[in-house]
Amino acid sequence: MSSGPHSQVFLRRSRPPPAAGAVADDAPEADASRRLADRAFAIFASLWAVAILFHQVAFPARHVGFFRYALTLAALWVLLRPSSVPRFVALAAAQIVLVLYYLPNFITNHSLFSFFVNLTVLSAFGYLVVRGKSLVVERGELLRTFAPAVRIELLILYFYAVLHKLNADFLNPATSCAMDHYTSLAGMYPFLPTGSWVSPLAIYGTLVIEAAIPLLLLFRRTRVAGVLLGLGFHYMLALNPQHRFYNFSAMVLAVYFLSLPFD
Repeated sequence: MSSGPHSQVFLRRSRPPPAAGAVADDAPEADASRRLADRAFAIFASLWAVAILFHQVAFPARHVGFFRYALTLAALWVLLRPSSVPRFVALAAAQIVLVLYYLPNFITNHSLFSFFVNLTVLSAFGYLVVRGKSLVVERGELLRTFAPAVRIELLILYFYAVLHKLNADFLNPATSCAMDHYTSLAGMYPFLPTGSWVSPLAIYGTLVIEAAIPLLLLFRRTRVAGVLLGLGFHYMLALNPQHRFYNFSAMVLAVYFLSLPFD
């Protein structure tokens, strides 16, 4: 059979367009990525709501009044359906209103950090609403939009956490809050070692760990290691019987989730 110009034209036209084929090949992967982001949103929303409830429990005497009750109800509302974007946005807005209402009194450092996280969430939601010209925002897309900024905010938090410890009082075993924390733990758990040799380990170990966590979280390959190190460190903080650190730990652990490889 001869291969004239007409047969060549037929062959060229019968080939599928490469671009269309590439889109078809990528479709299953895109769907899987979207479903993963959707599930990640629901998990983070649950963790964030639980962290807010931990904060409410830590200071029960402070959490009276309309705005504080509204925040508690918003957190419980999210836990009933963590995949709901409107409920999560309402929770973020409720915490922002509460902080603004009580400034500058009764606002802890982690409440202020939560304020900026929630402000980032609302900003991301507003951006997607304007871009899509619709109030309906996909939960996975919302998570992917605010997660990178929140990860940066966490790095900034650790930077200042280390920076403000670089002073004579923290490095002095007699006045260091690291030793105060360790002494409380040792009193509760007798198997922990005590003695003068423990002081530099507790003090400088705290600095090393708090500096290592953000460095590990900074790079994708080491993020999981950073999350694991942070989990152990903040779990130990939460065990303190004399100070309410568990609400701070719950907040940080929720934000750690955004560093896991769901994207």
